[in-house]
Amino acid sequence: MDPNKEALYSFFTEQGITYLETLEFFKPWYKDKIIAYWKGIKDPTKTFLAKAFQENLEKHLHPQVAIEWIDRRKRYGVMAGESLGTHAFVGECAGVVKKGSIKSYFSAYSIDYPLPFAAFRGFVIDLEKKGNFTRYINHDKSPNLELKSVITKDGLIRMICITKKPVRKGEELTLHYNTWSHFFRMAYT
Repeated sequence: MDPNKEALYSFFTEQGITYLETLEFFKPWYKDKIIAYWKGIKDPTKTFLAKAFQENLEKHLHPQVAIEWIDRRKRYGVMAGESLGTHAFVGECAGVVKKGSIKSYFSAYSIDYPLPFAAFRGFVIDLEKKGNFTRYINHDKSPNLELKSVITKDGLIRMICITKKPVRKGEELTLHYNTWSHFFRMAYT
């Protein structure tokens, strides 16, 4: 096993969190409905980001990263283990896709799962008990990462982190939490 992934698995085990390489669906029919919806509507292989990062998503590839203690306010954060250029793939936000609840909207470990059709609005990717290193990416007003949604050739929407600007080895990877629930978290946590 890759030493970087081995270290991540070990850290997650110590924290009592299940490490996921990719999305898991709380109910299997959620996945089936999403795939059925996209079938024939959009060819994901023609989407630039999906094409550019398909191999990373299929093989669960990501750059070297380390989870390190930052301070008492932020707690843990993700550090780049190598230098990264602009628009580099950092990782998929892996967690459990489920129907959102009031609790999940105020959770420090959930993000909106973007679905364009009304019957499936209100879904989140819950990273609280299952997830990957992206659950430890902290907020910053001037982040070096951005969150993008891509439709992959399997017909699923994946949330990925890509760099907005060059990142030096050892630099903390950060996102701007721009949803209302993330704003609430920043203000009250």
